[in-house]
Amino acid sequence: MKILIMGAFGFLGSRLTSYFESRHTVIGLARKRNNEATINNIIYTTENNWIEKIVEFEPNIII
Repeated sequence: MKILIMGAFGFLGSRLTSYFESRHTVIGLARKRNNEATINNIIYTTENNWIEKIVEFEPNIII
């Protein structure tokens, strides 16, 4: 299953991402870069093509 988690660096988002990454394909959405992040796949809203990346990923679930 493909899961998009909005606010991936936040308190809840980071925990949900860690939980789901071992079982599903996960992409996190974030506003700012975080050098301490342990999340593998991140889309930053500061990138020009962030909406296209989400559409291309085709998430089954958006949290």
